[in-house]
Amino acid sequence: MHPKDRSLAVLHFHHGSGEHADRALAAVTALCREHSLALEVGRFAEDQAPRTGGIEARWRAARYAWFAACLDPEGVLLTAHHADDRLESLVLSLLRGGGGDGWTAMGRTGVMRPFASGYLLRPLLDWRRAEIEAYARARKLPWVEDPGNSDETRARVFVRRRVVGPLARRWPSAARTAARGLDALAEDEERLRRITAEKYAEVVHSHVLEVTKIRACPPSERRALLRLWLVQHGGAKLPRPRFALLEEACSGDGARALEVRGEEGRCYALFAGGLYALLPLPAVPPADWEGIADERGVVMLPSGYGKLFLRGGEGGHVRFRRGGECLAWGREGTRLQEFLRRRRVPPWLRSRLPLVLVEGRIRAVAPRWVEESWRARGGGVVWIPDSVGLIQALQDVEERKNPSATGSPS
Repeated sequence: MHPKDRSLAVLHFHHGSGEHADRALAAVTALCREHSLALEVGRFAEDQAPRTGGIEARWRAARYAWFAACLDPEGVLLTAHHADDRLESLVLSLLRGGGGDGWTAMGRTGVMRPFASGYLLRPLLDWRRAEIEAYARARKLPWVEDPGNSDETRARVFVRRRVVGPLARRWPSAARTAARGLDALAEDEERLRRITAEKYAEVVHSHVLEVTKIRACPPSERRALLRLWLVQHGGAKLPRPRFALLEEACSGDGARALEVRGEEGRCYALFAGGLYALLPLPAVPPADWEGIADERGVVMLPSGYGKLFLRGGEGGHVRFRRGGECLAWGREGTRLQEFLRRRRVPPWLRSRLPLVLVEGRIRAVAPRWVEESWRARGGGVVWIPDSVGLIQALQDVEERKNPSATGSPS
């Protein structure tokens, strides 16, 4: 629905789940034709759906992605979730170890919330399933029953029939009572989000969460900042045990090393008081890999590493760390590993930085450090990687570089 002209359109998502899905589409099509309503139909595409979670989670992710694509700017998406759905979601979230954001995921009763380029409203959250069914029967409104609603191998169906159902029979007002508590909790969550948003800009640089700046925050604010950072960096559905590891790390001094795996190849890594959100990185090049510059001074690097431009590098070549390298500049005999550690280069980059060797000596460590005497003779290096993950990782280090270590080593 668009709030300005109140025009209505029906969005129906076909899950490709067999005859039932076809019957549901036919029923919706007939209803829209009878009431002269515009109808748009989306379909589940196996090759385009997220690869994580069970089939219902994948259906949901694909469905809401399609809803988001269909929604006009400032439009309002109305869904038919009701009070029983909300109580079921609460029970499931508790069983999965979810926190307040999981308990209040459906929002507050009668309150629009931002969604895609518009808003999402669930106007039936104060109605119970039985009341909606009674209303439909009294007015002889047709509906199509999903056969999956009787399949207790599905977690939600089991909770609906074996937990929420008995609760409602014993305490008919259970769903509404729980809804009032969830509304109050949602208000508290919104208040905390506002406080968190104001603090967020102070504690995040580039893609790095500064652990040393949030460890003194109250635990609830620290958790909210970490949760917001994860949402911004693809970790909204990080399993609770992994979230707990990051939360524990954020309460310390940030000195310990920690890596937590996320979805789609992402990784969250703690280094030097900063929590990094890493996209997939290219493989570390083989130890025996070497590249020679062509007549233009260009060295083609391994896949994901792009190319390197050398100036004044005649007779030179490029390779990556093999272990035990020393630099003959700066402090005489400085080990490369110690050199990189002092400049706060994180472990995941140390073996991924190209080394430029001329006359048998390391003259540059791309992208930043160049031997001063070689620079004075016209030497220089420009590195252009072509891996998004590598580009972001390098930018993150640049954002957090130690001011005392900037410029060329001497």
